[in-house]
Amino acid sequence: MGVIFSLLIAGAIYFGLPNYSVAEAEHNLKQVHKNVNYVNDVGVVNEGWNPFQPNRVYLFEIDSGDRVLFLPDSGDIIKTRPPM
Repeated sequence: MGVIFSLLIAGAIYFGLPNYSVAEAEHNLKQVHKNVNYVNDVGVVNEGWNPFQPNRVYLFEIDSGDRVLFLPDSGDIIKTRPPM
């Protein structure tokens, strides 16, 4: 019983890890944009703990001065609104 419980916990932790690190995200963005600066990672509010939903996104500033969010689980890039 303990082995099954341990395997379930290990599987949840493994699937909860992001697919992209900050360095990999920056490398992917540099293929599209000339200047890319890492700003911060931003927490995402989720209902409870789910290893299949991201709990962090990476915030980058690109060459045009805009900021983009990089989703480390899927590799998607989302352009944000300019600050007010």
